[in-house]
Amino acid sequence: MSIDIQLEYAHNAYGMALAVLARATIFHSPSEGFDNEKLAELEKDLGELVTKRLNLAIKNGGAK
Repeated sequence: MSIDIQLEYAHNAYGMALAVLARATIFHSPSEGFDNEKLAELEKDLGELVTKRLNLAIKNGGAK
C-alpha cells in the first residue's frame, strides 16, 4: 500500500501561500484484501487532516 498526498495552493500577489487543499489517494493491490469503502473514508480523513494542519501552519506563520 502507498499513500499519495497532492497539494493545491492559493497564492497572494507576492507568491506566498495563503491556503492549501490536500487530497489523499491510497494505492493498493486487490490481493491485499482491504475494504475499498474504508480506504475511501481514510483518504477523505487524511485529506481533511493535512489540509487543516497546513492551513493552521500558514496562519501561524509556518514552522518556528
